[in-house]
Amino acid sequence: MLVFLTLVTLLATVAQQRFGSKRMLLLGLSVVFIGLAFLVVSTVTSKLLPAMAYVSVASVATCIAGIGIGPLLLVAAYPSEITTQVTRPNALWIGGACYWLSGAVVVFVTPYSLSAFGGYAYIPFLLFIVLAVKIVFVCSLQSNASDLTVKAFFESLDATGFSI
Repeated sequence: MLVFLTLVTLLATVAQQRFGSKRMLLLGLSVVFIGLAFLVVSTVTSKLLPAMAYVSVASVATCIAGIGIGPLLLVAAYPSEITTQVTRPNALWIGGACYWLSGAVVVFVTPYSLSAFGGYAYIPFLLFIVLAVKIVFVCSLQSNASDLTVKAFFESLDATGFSI
């Protein structure tokens, strides 16, 4: 799987230069969402249809490809596009921390939640992807803006979050 992820990431790097970071991130998140949705269905129905195990393997490969296309590639590239030189180190630090913390949740929490909830344990990850897509659209509105403009924008958001 590591070789597969490396190949997908290399191909996505070339595609990022042509299509841009935002499109690649949205494409990667979409591929992960589709893979997780199929993983939920295949895991829940695996006792009824034993052939669904093959769908589960393909779903995991799809999720890995989606991570290679979007979040893995853009954890450093996207913050540099939507921030200024002054705020870039903080944005990169927060992006990297969020990426590694989400990986830690997947590694340490998912096995226990799978044993407790079965295939339904993947549903919170689907919701996180929907939230991430919304964040991508909000943050992309601040591309090439000044520090004061970005600060004023985020101060204008109401407490419920991300309504413009």
